[in-house]
Amino acid sequence: MNRDLIFKNQEHITFFEKNTKDKEFNCYEFSLIYLLGLAEVTRIHFNEIYSKELGAKYESISAEWQTEESIRLTILAFNLYEDYLFGFSELTYQNKLAHDFNHEQKNWESFIKINSISNLFSDEKHREFYLQAISLRLD
Repeated sequence: MNRDLIFKNQEHITFFEKNTKDKEFNCYEFSLIYLLGLAEVTRIHFNEIYSKELGAKYESISAEWQTEESIRLTILAFNLYEDYLFGFSELTYQNKLAHDFNHEQKNWESFIKINSISNLFSDEKHREFYLQAISLRLD
């Protein structure tokens, strides 16, 4: 990774360096760690969201400590990490999706909205960092 990264603040830099220094990571993990360092709440609960051994911990999206901002951040981080789509990536919904998408259309519409680019990128103050994370992922 030969690029100058942009960071939100010193806490973001410190978090990223602490979690990537002297460790080998692929582009998927770099983008996830970079994104989860953006918000204080995701930095504090990082070990509840991700571990090198277990990977993404999807249940963390529903944790009580999550905020509207951190949910969007976590969903985007998981999506860049392993093509995660909230609601569609869980096994119960994969089975339902394979059978009948229209049967529970109202439920699916809420999942589609949550995963939409317009929802995930609705936080203007973080857009440039989201784009940086996408760039990291595509390296």
